[in-house]
Amino acid sequence: MTGPERPQGASIVWAWGDREIENPRVLKKQLEDIVSKGFSGVLATIRGTRYELIDRKVVRVVTQASQWAKKQGLTFWFQVDPRQASRSFIARTGERTQSLILARKPGQGFHHYNLNITKIDKNRFELRYDRPRLRHSHLLQEVSLVFEPVGLEKAFAFQMENGVAFRDSIRDVTSETRFFSNTAEGYVEVFGETRTPEDEEWWVVAFPKFDTNAYDYAGRESNDYLHHFVEDLFDAGTYLDGITWDAPGYVTDLGRFPVSPSLYNCFRAEYGYDLRDVLYGLVLDLDDESHVRVRCDYYTLLMALVFSTQQEIRRLTHSFFGEIETGMHHTRYFDVSQADDLVHGSL
Repeated sequence: MTGPERPQGASIVWAWGDREIENPRVLKKQLEDIVSKGFSGVLATIRGTRYELIDRKVVRVVTQASQWAKKQGLTFWFQVDPRQASRSFIARTGERTQSLILARKPGQGFHHYNLNITKIDKNRFELRYDRPRLRHSHLLQEVSLVFEPVGLEKAFAFQMENGVAFRDSIRDVTSETRFFSNTAEGYVEVFGETRTPEDEEWWVVAFPKFDTNAYDYAGRESNDYLHHFVEDLFDAGTYLDGITWDAPGYVTDLGRFPVSPSLYNCFRAEYGYDLRDVLYGLVLDLDDESHVRVRCDYYTLLMALVFSTQQEIRRLTHSFFGEIETGMHHTRYFDVSQADDLVHGSL
């Protein structure tokens, strides 16, 4: 478009797949088309490609596209979201997000009616969980979040009345509990034996743990590798007007709770107690209301870890590229009846 119809300041999201990364001529033709339509800026991101964010081919194409954009007078933003290189970060550091999953049926969210607890019967108890298979995520190279059962984090016995657990009754029964995963049938079982008075009603809640292929914002080594990627962009001669992430955070749907060794360490350092010892506070309402502190501390930490990672990347990019803009691509909707599908960290 020309003349007064040309949009001033309008930008477009420019997604790159294998074709764009492997063939610079395709990329250049697309950029020329964007310019011809009157756009004044682009937000470039890899999407639906076999290449990870930190691949040297991606670095090269980012540099080429940014230089062409500069010649055309386009502002050039690039998405440096660490989840787009999760597999490489995990392979290099061993740092990954894990999930504690307590929902009876994955995908139905976490509500009281879906909390998987069981009554102790004749000193025995058993819990079964349908194993979550996949959760779609366009930010991961596999295009899905994958869950692999790895064992039991904790199990607690407790008494309750009208849905409220008695804090003084809670005891750790992890050592008396066993974990079993049936991969062929797609379920996990937690079972065991513990002695309780015959005339009293006792319950058990357990926290089976699953490895995922998701980036861990609490992982210090992974963050260092992300810093190297930003430095590689600078060394290659990239021109950047801004960087962004896509709805960053720990997603806490499916009745799951993100954890990791690094996250546990951060929790203890920040609040002075071990989250593993009070995991029950995330899901049980307690008569002394101590669960309120546990939940506030936990979700505050999740957001703080995401924010601190963003701040570090912002400082790093400024040290190399000067006062470029930083932002977040967030189009997630929250007009749902239950707040069980939140991205903790991006709000």
